[in-house]
Amino acid sequence: MQFGKKINGLPYTDRPGAYAVIFNDQQQVAVMKIPNGYFLPGGGTDGEDPRIALEREVLEEVGMGVRILHEIGRASEFCIMPGKPDGLNKQGTFYLAAFTDRLADPIEKDHELLWLSVEDALKTLTRDFQKWAVQKAVTLSKAA
Repeated sequence: MQFGKKINGLPYTDRPGAYAVIFNDQQQVAVMKIPNGYFLPGGGTDGEDPRIALEREVLEEVGMGVRILHEIGRASEFCIMPGKPDGLNKQGTFYLAAFTDRLADPIEKDHELLWLSVEDALKTLTRDFQKWAVQKAVTLSKAA
């Protein structure tokens, strides 16, 4: 599934990433608030296996371990990042996951973990491909 629109003449770089849709007991979704928006936990894979990258990113962002329950799917979104001359095609591998134990203090001090209702998460998330993943995760959770 591809989201966003390419701007003609603008070069785009593929940016693979891994992201988690995590629900708590109240069926709220974990969302990271950072200075440039609201995103699912996760980030760039930097050449790593997506599962390994997701474990690293969650540890850096919230200091927690993560248990991957199920792959949700893959989706991409064309986007322009402020201050960058080229576009990105963010390519996400999305997982339904759960936090495990606290393992360390978060490294990324500008990341704040929020728990939002599904409805609020779908209104608040910055990227459409992440909204898609939340909707898919809700469907998977209801089927389980």
